[in-house]
Amino acid sequence: MTRSWSGSRWASVANRPEQPIDPATGKWQCRWIAWVGGGAITVEGPFFDTKDSVMAITGGTGHYSNVRGTMQLHALSATEFRFTYSIKP
Repeated sequence: MTRSWSGSRWASVANRPEQPIDPATGKWQCRWIAWVGGGAITVEGPFFDTKDSVMAITGGTGHYSNVRGTMQLHALSATEFRFTYSIKP
C-alpha cells in the first residue's frame, strides 16, 4: 500500500533531528512520528534540507502496529516537502 500526504493533511507530525551529520550542508539523521487516523507511524533515516531522501518505517501504533516499509521525502522547496509512505503490513 502506498499513501501520499502533504503536511497540511497530517493531524500532527513530530520531527526531531537526532544527530547532525553535516548541518552546514543540510544533512541530518532524523526520527519522525506521524499521528494519522487510527494510530501513529514512526520513521527514521537521513534528512536533507533541500533534496529528496528515503527513510525506513520502523513501526507504529494502533492500525499501524508492526508496519514496515519506506517513506520517501520529496523536497518541493526549502520549507515544503511531500511525504510518500509505502507501507507493508
